[in-house]
Amino acid sequence: MKKMTAMLMIAAFLAVPASMSFAAEGAAKKEAAMAKADVVKGEIVSLDAVKGEVVVKDEAGDKTFTATAAELEGLKAGDKVKVTLKAGTTTVESIKKQGKKKSHKSK
Repeated sequence: MKKMTAMLMIAAFLAVPASMSFAAEGAAKKEAAMAKADVVKGEIVSLDAVKGEVVVKDEAGDKTFTATAAELEGLKAGDKVKVTLKAGTTTVESIKKQGKKKSHKSK
């Protein structure tokens, strides 16, 4: 019985540092993901304020994002937008219309 108790204590002692290193790696990856928010530039294909969804087409294809009705207010299909996402998600942090810059030509 003493041998079994001693073996269990040794196994537990060896398992703790290993689990701590996995936790540290996971925390580092999470911090890196949170530090970098994804940005997508493209054209709105469709939006549904009731469902809270917007589909944006960029050079890679159509992407669906989750957004609030307030974030989608004033936007419509065909608008060129810049979408900033909450890091590691498909949830919109901000969405801004990208209009053509006006050039001021002097005569």
